[in-house]
Amino acid sequence: MEIARATNEAPVYCRIDGILAEGRKHALIFRRGPSDYYQMLLWNLETDSVESGQWIKADVKTKRCDLSHDGRFAVVCAFDYSPRRKDGDGGWIAASFAPYFSALTVWHAGYLYTNQGAIWVRKCELKLYCYPDTEVKGEKLPRWLKVSCEDIRYTTDRHYIFDRLLRRGWRFIDDGVVRRQLPRGYLQLEFVGWDETWSIHAQDGTVIRSWSPSNDHPQWLDADYRDRIILGMNGCLYAWENFPDGEPTLVADLNANRFQAIAPPPSVLKW
Repeated sequence: MEIARATNEAPVYCRIDGILAEGRKHALIFRRGPSDYYQMLLWNLETDSVESGQWIKADVKTKRCDLSHDGRFAVVCAFDYSPRRKDGDGGWIAASFAPYFSALTVWHAGYLYTNQGAIWVRKCELKLYCYPDTEVKGEKLPRWLKVSCEDIRYTTDRHYIFDRLLRRGWRFIDDGVVRRQLPRGYLQLEFVGWDETWSIHAQDGTVIRSWSPSNDHPQWLDADYRDRIILGMNGCLYAWENFPDGEPTLVADLNANRFQAIAPPPSVLKW
């Protein structure tokens, strides 16, 4: 007879990071796992449907990515560390239809370990943080899209996070602290040095839940157009309506997702 052995090993969950669109009706989800693979998904916050998209084998810098105001377009910053890449030729920024990695336009970001990335500004402007001579490939940009290039020397992951959150209704409370007010509470992100703490608070300031993630295991927390708390936790997506009443409701469990080679439909290959 086989005897079951007790174990103290913690369960292993896929890693989730997310970006709320400025219109707050869609969220771009990055699911990581195995460690070299990322899947892009699109969460429709009006219907709570989650559309599974493409996978990519690369190091996606999720903090430096963004989703357009209406949830249609993603901009992704990624690096390829494979041996076939020469040093200084492994990074790129790509615009695509969410939730697909297949690029419409690519800006070759060049040197590894730099702070390239991009932010969608309003409905029709893309702000790139890259070198002015960055090579551009792919589809010709549509006339409605304005693209600007900003200096990357002073950008960090924290710069991208704060820039996005402030466009989504968060406000600075103190140096390194931003807060998103809810009808009966608030969300908070605090940086101390490079360490970040995400937390959910009751109206009187009581901490209801708190996370201090590492870079390899990001935490994502925001509030949608209905002021629902939306978050990723333990490889799952949750929505918490009428906070602080009740508990978060499971929207999707992404732990069982497995890599698939998915060809993009023709409709997502042109602007």
